[in-house]
Amino acid sequence: MQRRAEDLGLPVQFCGSRTGHAWEQIDLPMFVRGAWLLNLCNTAPVVKRKQWVFMHDAGVWAIPQFYTWAFRVWYRTMFWLLSRQGVGILTNSNFSAGQLAKHLHLPLANIRVAQLGSDHSCRTPVPAEALADVPLPPEPFLLAVSSHNPNKNFAAIAEALRLLGANAPACVIVGQPRSDIFAAGSPNAGNLRFCGYVSDDALKALLDRALGLIYPSFYEGFGLPPLEAISRGCPVITSATSALPETCGEAALYCDPADPKTLADAISRLASDAPLRASMRAMGLERAATFRWANTAASVKRAIESRL
Repeated sequence: MQRRAEDLGLPVQFCGSRTGHAWEQIDLPMFVRGAWLLNLCNTAPVVKRKQWVFMHDAGVWAIPQFYTWAFRVWYRTMFWLLSRQGVGILTNSNFSAGQLAKHLHLPLANIRVAQLGSDHSCRTPVPAEALADVPLPPEPFLLAVSSHNPNKNFAAIAEALRLLGANAPACVIVGQPRSDIFAAGSPNAGNLRFCGYVSDDALKALLDRALGLIYPSFYEGFGLPPLEAISRGCPVITSATSALPETCGEAALYCDPADPKTLADAISRLASDAPLRASMRAMGLERAATFRWANTAASVKRAIESRL
């Protein structure tokens, strides 16, 4: 990260001797003192008033079952203390703004929205050798990015493929799969290709070639992976919940994350309808073009300037 910042011409200054939360709660506010501070990753020094914090979602309230007790207590307490300090609060969707306002008992106007960008994943060419070491099935194939977080709902993918049986397309799983869901002896083992972790270029190349991205998450504060997919012209099947419809709009097919049959039906529809896929690619590219990091930065800048 230091090298990336220096490549962009941003000065880097180190401070303090602690690490983790101790550094953030003690060393950082001592270093900043009376200056304004911008925190982009949910957490912030709870003793400082002159700061902005980017709270990405309200998951610790909305889906508590997917977090440990200690994590829930820490984040709920920290968010509450920060909100009572009167710090500026940013978030990445209107959905998340409403959720945070509800759970923190704040006026909605107190929370500023800065939607994320997709231009880091736009349709720029990737090296021809990007997929040289990735074990791929014959096309067409679906793509899913695996996570150990139960909120990502990979059990629904396994069940949807089981329901489709012999009609199920192959599915490439990127990342570390959960062994309790994708067991080696499962009925769908022949339909699945586990690729492990791949490079950014390889992921872009997979999105370029995939029939579609499957993303049946139970809860998202924004939904960056589906946005990255549509920015490369990859159709998306995702959940009709949380911020996902706000992010993807009409450029996605939607399912009920609690009902794998709706996911199976969406997969079947996408796989069998070439004109639909072409339409979704066009709508996805058009929608993704409205999400730019320059707009994110401008929204953050306006929020900060409103309190200077």
